[in-house]
Amino acid sequence: MKYIWLPQAQDDLHELTKGFENPETARRIIVRLASVPDMLVTFPRIGTALLGFAPRDVRRFIVDDYEIRYEIRDDLIMITNVFHTRQDRYSFH
Repeated sequence: MKYIWLPQAQDDLHELTKGFENPETARRIIVRLASVPDMLVTFPRIGTALLGFAPRDVRRFIVDDYEIRYEIRDDLIMITNVFHTRQDRYSFH
C-alpha cells in the first residue's frame, strides 16, 4: 500500500504552521502529523470510518488535537485534509 498527500492536505499543513507562535512547537506538531501516513500504510483501517461518505472508504485519524482525514482506494491511501478538531470541517476534497 502507498499514500499520497492531496494538495488540500498539503495546504492544510502549511496553514497549521502559521497558527503557532513558537516555531519549535509548530515543527513538532507537523512532524507528528506527517508521520501518520507511514503508520496508515501498515494499518490502513485504524482510523474511524466516516459513514456519510459511503460507499467510499473515508476515515479520520486523531493526533493530539488534530484530525487527519483520508480515503482508501484499492492499494492507495489519499490524505485529503488535516485540521484542528475545533474547526467545523465536514467538507471533503
